[in-house]
Amino acid sequence: MSSTVPTAKELIDWTQERIQELVQKEENEQLDDVPREWERMMRHSFFRNEHNPVAVRGEAGHMPSTSSNEVLWDVLNQGADLVTDIPYHRWEHEQYYDADPNCYLQSMSYRPPMLVKTSIRHGQFIEGVDLFDNKFFGVSNMEAKGMDPMQRHILETSYEALHGAGWTKKTLMGAYIAVFTGCSNPEWNYIDKEAGACSGTGSSQAITSNRTSFLLGIMGPSTSIDCEQSSAGMALLLGGTAVTPANERRTSSGGDSVAAIIGGVFLQMTPFMWPRFNAWMNPAGRCFSFDQNANGYVRGECCASVALEPYANKVDGALVVSDKPCIGTMVGWRMTNNGRSAGLCAPSGPAEQEAIHDALRHAGITPLDLDAMECHAAGSLLSDGVEVSSAATVLRGMPGVENETLILGSCRTNVAVQMEACAMTAFLKVIFNINFANNVPALHLKTLNPHLELGEGAVCINTEALAYRDSRAFHGVSARGIGGTNVNLVAWYTADGSRVPILRPKLDRASFAYWPGGGGILDGETKATEGYFLLGSWTNWQTPEELVRQKDGSFLGVVTLGEQCTEAFQILLDGERDQVLHPERPRSFSGSRVVGPTLRYHIQGYNLNWVIDGREELQPSLANDGGTLALEPRQLSPAAVVNARDAGKPGDRYEVKLLIAGKYRAVTWSKLS
Repeated sequence: MSSTVPTAKELIDWTQERIQELVQKEENEQLDDVPREWERMMRHSFFRNEHNPVAVRGEAGHMPSTSSNEVLWDVLNQGADLVTDIPYHRWEHEQYYDADPNCYLQSMSYRPPMLVKTSIRHGQFIEGVDLFDNKFFGVSNMEAKGMDPMQRHILETSYEALHGAGWTKKTLMGAYIAVFTGCSNPEWNYIDKEAGACSGTGSSQAITSNRTSFLLGIMGPSTSIDCEQSSAGMALLLGGTAVTPANERRTSSGGDSVAAIIGGVFLQMTPFMWPRFNAWMNPAGRCFSFDQNANGYVRGECCASVALEPYANKVDGALVVSDKPCIGTMVGWRMTNNGRSAGLCAPSGPAEQEAIHDALRHAGITPLDLDAMECHAAGSLLSDGVEVSSAATVLRGMPGVENETLILGSCRTNVAVQMEACAMTAFLKVIFNINFANNVPALHLKTLNPHLELGEGAVCINTEALAYRDSRAFHGVSARGIGGTNVNLVAWYTADGSRVPILRPKLDRASFAYWPGGGGILDGETKATEGYFLLGSWTNWQTPEELVRQKDGSFLGVVTLGEQCTEAFQILLDGERDQVLHPERPRSFSGSRVVGPTLRYHIQGYNLNWVIDGREELQPSLANDGGTLALEPRQLSPAAVVNARDAGKPGDRYEVKLLIAGKYRAVTWSKLS
């Protein structure tokens, strides 16, 4: 290479030899950013069923020891146990405590300071429950004084999460945003206090969600949900459904919510409820999830919110991935109820298995694609055994699973059971697990629960931090309510390169970039341009073809499939080879975002392109053999409609569109009849 600053051609020539060496060494592993799981999901669900993943755009929380969900994840990753004795600033617990495990049966009245007894003396508590910035929300001092603390905290975290997603007070006013909050009847009602003019709304469970809608001025569906410990999980399920345009009638009528703010909140204000739940609680003061000493749970506190929006938006009839902040996605969700099972509060293995299996089907993935499962695992010998055995049966109950590891974990061992807010902490833990490419360890596991049936698969309960096998992961979240409501969610995303290093080939040289050398109108510049040119594999990357500008501002070109039924292409700005417009991910699919000329192209330009792929493929299918799930390969016939990204044959013509609509810049294509 030249001793001066290299030209684009020199840089490409210099790096191409090294790239080819790496490709030969890893012949079966593409050195790119495209997740195999995402491509498979897009083929199975995204285009056929228009299943749009739901993006988590913002999050906020008031958690034990911190007001940052990311800090809480770091605390959990260090193996912290956040359960403590009852703090004095809540109540003087000694007058209610009795070491006799059956003392709660002696409680003649549940209203303190009368005879209220419990054998539990531990819990998990957050700080600052009495704090509230009422002036920020325009709430008077009189009204704030009568508000349930759960209403105060969920209002604050809801706004913080929406603000993190890019919303402001001005843009929120009148927006069609859904509000779903997992919460219960406020314990605030059982405290002796002055009945003020606003005490009616201040102590209403319905107002916990409705007040958020009112004070922020948002007009989507708004309701509080109580399914006991699966309440927040149900709220997440409803929020994902609200922003997903899968219902044709709702979409055509404009009934889709542009976003959803989902929350879960539970605060312990009095020992009033403790005798009622004493039979389910562990006198040892910890949740021994997965352990043979599991004997119930202890109660914990939480207030957390997430802002959900569609992962992609439709622009001119094409799905375009938004460039807004995203920390994770929900790709599948389902709920079942035990129905007429062994008992009202007893777990049901078939119902839990159905919830897990249906969530996978909704996500468009196979059981072996799921890398980990965040179990509810509240610390009961029976419930934990049924849940883990159900997960192992559905996810690893088939031949050939010895090398497909399934990681099981539960945050209950760290933060206790946060009642109606349980699923929020579990979901946020999973989101940050994927962001940091690391599974938080479970605590207090010494001897495995003898009722757990793990089967012959590679099922692992992590007692130490475990990394995923890839930088992308599918991770399940399970929640179960005392009345038999089973919720299962599937999250997917990729590790955050700003938080953890993502290994990939890098050149040891000073970085520089080309932008933009010859003008163009990609970013709305008014400078004259020669236009955009299509360059692809059908001409061996030699002869650019000019795209034709349309009245709507888009640019069109035509690509004809060759003998291999696949063609790759890029777009040249002003026809200059050192101004290559390329996708954000290598070998990208239709609807992906356009990236301007960057150094990364010259380093990884061998596969940073769009690919029209019409090839047939083998598709695994689920078979039911005696009630056991199994994977059987199925050969697709040439005449069948294949599950490829772009079904086609040699000679088929595709219209390629460069779309520039406001902040969205994308490339899409469709087959010409």
